Amino acid sequence: MSDSDSPGMALEGVVDRILFLNEGNGYTVARFQPKDRKETVTIAGNLPDIRPGETLRITGRWSTHRLYGEQFQVEGYLPLLPTTPLGVERYLGSGVIKGIGPIMARRLVQKFGADTLHVIEEESERLLGVEGIGEGRVQMIREAWQAQRGIREVMIFLQAQGIGTAYSTRIFKQYGQRAVALIQENPYQLASDVPGIGFKTADKIAQGMGIDPQSPVRAQAGLLYLLRELSSEGHVCYPVKELIEKGREALGLAPAGIASAISALHRTKKLVVEADPPGSPVRGAHSPQGACPGPDPGSEDPPGTPVSDSPGPTARVYLPELYRAEVEVAQRLAGLTVDPGAALSPSASSQGPATSSAGSATLPNPGASLAPPSGPPSRAVPQARPEGPTAHSPVPSSSKSETGEAFQGSLGVGFDRRVAGPSPPAAPRPRGAALEGLLAQLEGRVLRLRLVEGQRQAIREALSHKVLIITGGPGTGKTTTVNALLQAYEALKWKVLLCAPTGRAAKRLSEATRRPATTIHRLLEFSFQKGGFQRDAYRPLEAEAIIVDEASMIDLSLMQHLVRAIPPRATLILVGDINQLPSVGPGNVLRDLLHSGRVQVIELTEIFRQARQSLIVTNAHRIHEGVFPFLPAWGKEGERRDFYFIPEEDPERVLERVKALCAREIPQRFGFHPSQEIQVLTPMNKGTVGALNLNLELQQVLNPSGQELARAGRRWRLDDKVMQVRNNYSKEVFNGDIGRIVEIDPEEQRVTVKYDTGPVDYEGDELDELMPAYAISVHRSQGSEYPAVVIPLLPQHYLLLQRNLLYTALTRARRLAVLVGSKRAIAMAVKNDKIQQRYTSLQQRLEAVMGPSQPSW
Repeated sequence: MSDSDSPGMALEGVVDRILFLNEGNGYTVARFQPKDRKETVTIAGNLPDIRPGETLRITGRWSTHRLYGEQFQVEGYLPLLPTTPLGVERYLGSGVIKGIGPIMARRLVQKFGADTLHVIEEESERLLGVEGIGEGRVQMIREAWQAQRGIREVMIFLQAQGIGTAYSTRIFKQYGQRAVALIQENPYQLASDVPGIGFKTADKIAQGMGIDPQSPVRAQAGLLYLLRELSSEGHVCYPVKELIEKGREALGLAPAGIASAISALHRTKKLVVEADPPGSPVRGAHSPQGACPGPDPGSEDPPGTPVSDSPGPTARVYLPELYRAEVEVAQRLAGLTVDPGAALSPSASSQGPATSSAGSATLPNPGASLAPPSGPPSRAVPQARPEGPTAHSPVPSSSKSETGEAFQGSLGVGFDRRVAGPSPPAAPRPRGAALEGLLAQLEGRVLRLRLVEGQRQAIREALSHKVLIITGGPGTGKTTTVNALLQAYEALKWKVLLCAPTGRAAKRLSEATRRPATTIHRLLEFSFQKGGFQRDAYRPLEAEAIIVDEASMIDLSLMQHLVRAIPPRATLILVGDINQLPSVGPGNVLRDLLHSGRVQVIELTEIFRQARQSLIVTNAHRIHEGVFPFLPAWGKEGERRDFYFIPEEDPERVLERVKALCAREIPQRFGFHPSQEIQVLTPMNKGTVGALNLNLELQQVLNPSGQELARAGRRWRLDDKVMQVRNNYSKEVFNGDIGRIVEIDPEEQRVTVKYDTGPVDYEGDELDELMPAYAISVHRSQGSEYPAVVIPLLPQHYLLLQRNLLYTALTRARRLAVLVGSKRAIAMAVKNDKIQQRYTSLQQRLEAVMGPSQPSW
């Protein structure tokens, strides 16, 4: 019987066993025991969370597979409560109720039989009579049972709207017993309230409820969705004209309706429309108090120039938090470039970005109020940090706090320029002969090596300017320069803090400098309990210099919190490779700073002799210059290079070779540990050699068996390599952190992951924050370095085959890089030097507030 011949029907029964599960999309094949049949049948469909022993009501159609015979194609399903003792035991033993595993399920059924579920729901105190159950576990079981009942109600509602039931648990966790009522009131709220549920799912529910596709509520929700999607692609803002076109194409909205929605969202402070470019004369931009472009303090108007129903072609639209971040970063960097303690020498001052061609300081001090006031503090300056959460917190807040009171701050853009009390004076800086003498001392007695001129100039600039960028490719001596600079600062008795955006980058920085280094989040002392970063303008960092490595990874929001915590007297040194991929988060901070011409830049270009012997370094520079790399063959086992190429054109053959390289060939030839020291980097997430499928395949060869926990379409196994994929401030683990599963508790549905910083427990939906990490995308590898890297590259990746992507992937390898794939794909990547445009206005804001520039970088 074919699908077209089979009428829709329903079956009730018990899941016997799982035959196949695609952890990437939840597609499942299982054996199912219908209650009205003696034999089991094969069912297939999107069933990501089903477990053996679970009773289901499934709807769908019969079909005949050409290889596997008759199957029931599942179109929808609903869990049912079992009625027999065996069914109850299998149901509870599946782990569906937290606190009950297979052993406890058997004990419960032995005592209560078919009435077990009734006892749990109506007479849970009787559970205390079962061995191993105390008051704490009774409460855990009671709460889990109530949650499951609520989830079933949500599932029934979602199925009526044609929505898959996989979202039910998340919706119930967010809304509780009022879930269905709240969805009926405003289904679009799901997109902002429930993780993993986007506008498209909410829109499908709304359409099922009969909401007009052109309604204002849909237009406004759709625009916010588009802006969030654009921010996930790296954009800080977006031109109004292009946003209207995107709304028309993606949402089918009329342009007039989109423009009206933009105006309405602007008025309700859910987005910001800036009608004038940042470089245009804007109210308050050069006021003596340094007010940011935007409304006057205390104004009831949203920040940005007010917009009509037909915004002009130069207008740009922001999410409020990104507008606030961009304005604050520009203002605070402008304030930081001014030395509050001692004027620079004429020679240094005349070269600085804040001077005119005549050499006299012309920078209007927009950050003056960031510095401590002289004399007694005014009433506007608090003497103590306010208690509780503040506008400084990155924790997602309600729409009211995000778009209402947050704009009523002293600058009208949601950040506070005030500081508590006077700041220590700036540290003295050596000049002229004293500076050159210090350099000679460093080279002769401390470092015992001769610095090249670029490195010496970097140290001069770091001692002459308040903000400096040091950039350069692999092998150009960035680490040596940082070490020399540390020696110089320490000779001057300066306190120096070292940090990086990720844990792995911080660890590498610490190893390279033999000094403590931490993540930016930990440096700024983020506390989930106290509601934000504890280091800020009220309680700035205690240091004369802050050195940040892997600065190309810093997105706009993180830069906002960093510059907020830098004291006026301190120097900020940003170290990074401008040719790598930009940050995963919104913004292009390092590139914007470089191209603004308002920040001092030193580019290291000389490749050192030892580095020139590395094919990794040589090929990275060739790729950067648009030259096809050297591709030595894998060859004989006796050959020991640090770069190899294995030609393969077929994706399946590439997949098999990658598996063989990780499991056998590289470990046997070079001695690297298969999972701990070898990292697969791929351009894409989907496809045969995308990260999703590679992780499924590599798990089977690198960690095929052992204790495991199945959840949401994935199987987590003891010793699996995993990555945290979003910031979790309460657990102090952050996007990009890689660890290893060291414990699985099936009874508690808990997984423990060991990171460099210590163990972290995950329960329930928290597991959605993890992904397998045997293979990761090149973007997710930023800031990390691995002993050995395997890179599959095929023409099928053409959408992402860019020069900076291949360059970034290759420079992640410390001792070995193996490229597997097509020469044509390599040529496509090397040739494509187009950098995907990110809409930001940080460069223009810096130019507007910092005055005349130095020669452009």
